[in-house]
Amino acid sequence: MIKEKEDDQVEKTREKRVCCNGGKRGSGHPSVYLSINLEGFVVCPYCSQRFELDAEK
Repeated sequence: MIKEKEDDQVEKTREKRVCCNGGKRGSGHPSVYLSINLEGFVVCPYCSQRFELDAEK
């Protein structure tokens, strides 16, 4: 089960494909490319960083 994150832990983007390397979280993790789903978000399987589509950005 994926835990919901607070707004300050959500990365807003206009791209439907994002890269996460765990940058802000300690030593990081291998780079992974993730595709935002039809619901408008994706969660990194390594660090649980949430990426959301942002129409205003």
